[in-house]
Amino acid sequence: MSLQTLQEDPRQTPPAAPKTFRRTAARNSYLKTLAECYCATVKDLGYFLHGATDESALRNVRKSLQNLRSLGLVKFMTYEPEDPEEYQSGSIPKVHGLSGKGVSYARKHFPELGAEELSQSRRTLEHDVKCARTFFHFVKMC
Repeated sequence: MSLQTLQEDPRQTPPAAPKTFRRTAARNSYLKTLAECYCATVKDLGYFLHGATDESALRNVRKSLQNLRSLGLVKFMTYEPEDPEEYQSGSIPKVHGLSGKGVSYARKHFPELGAEELSQSRRTLEHDVKCARTFFHFVKMC
């Protein structure tokens, strides 16, 4: 046995530390919006939070949701749309909402909103998406 095998290999990277949640205004706005409206699509969040649905805004929304998902605060479900022609790209639509950990965070920081975990049936999610869109339009008008 050589001395090199007994020592730690300097080329190995140390194990990654668990991800910690850093509160930022952007993350808070996503979590607060999902707590208010229960669920939303990427396009709806882009419209409501950024005022646009161009590719740049949607990319920002996707990246933010991906970060929140990796922290365990947000989850998504696919749903069955009533009008499949609405999705020309052929992709299955996804709805994002709070996970159990996200609900705990929202109840601690936004107790007035009554946050709920995303756990509906896939067949009834479209109704919830339409309710959220109505909420977004109402808030934008006021």
